[in-house]
Amino acid sequence: MKHPSVLVMDAGLGNIGSVVAGLQRHNCSVQRSPHPPSIEATDAFSHAVLPGVGAFAAGMEALKTSGWEAWIKEIW
Repeated sequence: MKHPSVLVMDAGLGNIGSVVAGLQRHNCSVQRSPHPPSIEATDAFSHAVLPGVGAFAAGMEALKTSGWEAWIKEIW
């Protein structure tokens, strides 16, 4: 069975270290990235995780300023 390859979207939200450690404990291959990968590079990942944040407005602002919002719109 192939292990999941997970992209952790590091937009400065949530406890990234805990998310990465939890995924690694479950035998996932994890790449933490503060910037979106190229669209072509997304094929390397089976999953993408955006760690949560309690304040939606602050979360959306972080996604916009880090470039993740445009990346999400492009791949969907």
